[in-house]
Amino acid sequence: FFVEKMKELERLNDVRERLNLALNQQAADYLEEESIPAIHPQANGKAINVMEFMLRTRRTGNTLYPCGDQTKEELPGFLQELDMPVKELILFTLEGPKEQELMKFREDIAASGPDAVIFHSRRSVNRTLAAFPDLNYDDIWVISGDQAVTDKLKEKGIAADAQAKGSWESILEEVNK
Repeated sequence: FFVEKMKELERLNDVRERLNLALNQQAADYLEEESIPAIHPQANGKAINVMEFMLRTRRTGNTLYPCGDQTKEELPGFLQELDMPVKELILFTLEGPKEQELMKFREDIAASGPDAVIFHSRRSVNRTLAAFPDLNYDDIWVISGDQAVTDKLKEKGIAADAQAKGSWESILEEVNK
């Protein structure tokens, strides 16, 4: 998606002229395959590790942070607090369902109930619990995306039945089990 959007915005050459930081090795490998210089600073790293890496390196110029228009990301705000120039580039729109549509989803879920729920991120825990507050997770197979998600679920009183290793591939492995 990122590469296609950069082509559409005629910014692909700009991206290729900079070193790009990736939150995981798969993203770094993909960008490199597209001739976009990228590194992943730390194995099994999280966003805070990328931030720490950025703070440890002395560099000039602005940071471009791809994001959506319906969420406020933490990293750009933190960079701004540190007087580091950052530009948030809105690449997508995330819109939740309209109220009528959400009510229909709730009715469908109440009628049939899911056999499993995948929580791929801590945000997905918040969103799912807000959208479907009455689900009984004792009767549902719960797959967590990683340890941070498992911890978030535990805070909410939900036990994860399986835990992936933080990538979509590892979530698919858990689903296939």
